[in-house]
Amino acid sequence: MSPAPLVSFLALIAALLISPLARAEEVKPGAQIEEGFTSLFDGKTLDGWTPQDPALNGFKVEDGSILCHGPFTHLFYSGKVNDA
Repeated sequence: MSPAPLVSFLALIAALLISPLARAEEVKPGAQIEEGFTSLFDGKTLDGWTPQDPALNGFKVEDGSILCHGPFTHLFYSGKVNDA
């Protein structure tokens, strides 16, 4: 048996273990924002966002992130930017 399948499998496992560590740089409150960039999320509330099914209560804001929990659903931007 060739060692190639084992090497491929180990490479996949390594990639899956390392990928959570390669997070995008976090934007700090008050940080300089790229010119022309408009944030759609204030990091505190879901103002300007509409859930597909509000009765599911499937979204919340925690530590500056939008978290999804519960049944499968969508969150749509419905705020003022570009008359969404």
